[in-house]
Amino acid sequence: MSDDSSPIVFCHGLFGWGERQLGGYPYFVCARRLERRNPRLCPPFLFPSTGPISSVHDQACELFYQLKGGRVNYGREHSERFGHARYSRDYTGQGMYPQWDEAHPLDFVAHSMGAPVVRKLQHLLETGFFGAEDGVSYGTSSRWIRSVTTVSGVHNGSTLTWILGADEDTGIARGDATALRILTRLITRYAALQQKSRSLTEWYDLHLEQWGIERNSDVQGSLSRLFEDPAFYASKDWALHDLTPNALEELNAETREYEGTWYFSYVTRSTLSFALRFDVPIPYWTHFFLVPFALRMGLFRPKSARWKGVIDRRWRPNDGMCPAWSQDRPKLGRTADESGPAKGVARRARTPEGLASLDSGVWHLVQRFRKIDHGELAMIPHFLRLRHGTRVYKKIVETILQVRKTR
Repeated sequence: MSDDSSPIVFCHGLFGWGERQLGGYPYFVCARRLERRNPRLCPPFLFPSTGPISSVHDQACELFYQLKGGRVNYGREHSERFGHARYSRDYTGQGMYPQWDEAHPLDFVAHSMGAPVVRKLQHLLETGFFGAEDGVSYGTSSRWIRSVTTVSGVHNGSTLTWILGADEDTGIARGDATALRILTRLITRYAALQQKSRSLTEWYDLHLEQWGIERNSDVQGSLSRLFEDPAFYASKDWALHDLTPNALEELNAETREYEGTWYFSYVTRSTLSFALRFDVPIPYWTHFFLVPFALRMGLFRPKSARWKGVIDRRWRPNDGMCPAWSQDRPKLGRTADESGPAKGVARRARTPEGLASLDSGVWHLVQRFRKIDHGELAMIPHFLRLRHGTRVYKKIVETILQVRKTR
């Protein structure tokens, strides 16, 4: 039987942050609330911080070294291919859980982009990537991860990336992409504030050392040059590309689920369908700043011949950031046998005890929420719904504890 006191690792999504950032405001608000109110239920919670706009591969590498300890190594071939530094921060002697191995596995709860990051991490563990790059006999395997729970997970990409300027055929950002202009304004303005107040460096960590953005350097000038450089924005090594259906189709084809690991998903949606032709956001249930995104996604039809017949009306119900169809399990890039149908939750398995008794190595859709947007179960819950969000994380933790008893 596994030790119930081993930590649960919470992995943030796009633009996310770690435990000591944003003045202590948590990314996983309701998980933190649960931890405070039910200390006897909760094992230790870990909240690592990876690059908020970095690629899935880079974040997976950062996640490994933050947990295990050591200097971040993105890999020689990967770094040469994309033109950034091979090494980044050094966590030697500072690992959050240095005893992590097959005998001391971890459970991961991932929101949004954190879902493909954790799946990529498990792939790298199984293929021995870190040992080969470091020349260290870590002995990694897929069994270093006991369970993966995804909340609003972007398993198959989001059509919002195309709406914001990624090319439908390639997934690469165009030079005039709306997302690129927004990111450039936001990040460079934040960098300008950083130049005036160095304390802001720790307030929100961009974590872009591999691209030459050092925390104590001319951050504003470096970021301006980075976002104007096609070698970065037109590459396949940052978040906008890695959240496209193009990139997730490739990741899904590369990765798989492993026996001995339990996979659970929670799907969020905050739109209503009209005659199966389009979806519109539900007021209040969709935060106001997500309403334009929800509307565009609810009306989206692909222009590329490659995606016609693939991206259909099933992709229109969404949570303001990601189609609900994309969230239950990896499907793009998989054959029919590989992708499902997913094993849903039978009536007998609506309790954590029932969930934990299901098979490992396959995805189990725990719950579909129809009035919850992309941020509700993470960093921006409505004040009046805090109890509901806390109950969701209570169920997640109870399920993980039951899984530990069955393994």
